[in-house]
Amino acid sequence: MAHESGHHGRPGPVGYAASLGTFSGTMLVVGGIIGAGIFLSPSVVAQRVGTSALTLAAWGLGAVVAVIGGFVYAELGARRPHAGGTYVYLRDAFGTFPAFLYGWALFLIMATGAIAAVAMTGANYLADLLQLGAGAGRALAIALIVVLTVLN
Repeated sequence: MAHESGHHGRPGPVGYAASLGTFSGTMLVVGGIIGAGIFLSPSVVAQRVGTSALTLAAWGLGAVVAVIGGFVYAELGARRPHAGGTYVYLRDAFGTFPAFLYGWALFLIMATGAIAAVAMTGANYLADLLQLGAGAGRALAIALIVVLTVLN
């Protein structure tokens, strides 16, 4: 964070450097993978770590990462209280073109992929619970997306 002094000792503008380094970029990717992996495949996580204590520790680590992400967005929202969320933060930090690309990627790829993944996961669990058979998951996922979209 940079702090500049203006005229007569009054504080000048305060802001962040408009850069995303290797570490920051890597942490964004790792955070996304951890979040998606632990949510979408808890049985695989449990198998890989081997014990219930380590499984809970993995969930705990995911919770810590999620809370830190929440704190970061809370801080950004307090500093830049404008409608638009991440788009506004990216626009202010990197310019309009990267923010524009993010907005379209979110609309066409990221949000739709996340919705489909969550719907498939929930539908597969529901199909198993109701003993509907192997092919019911996809139909249930489509129905969930349609019903929740209409409700929204």
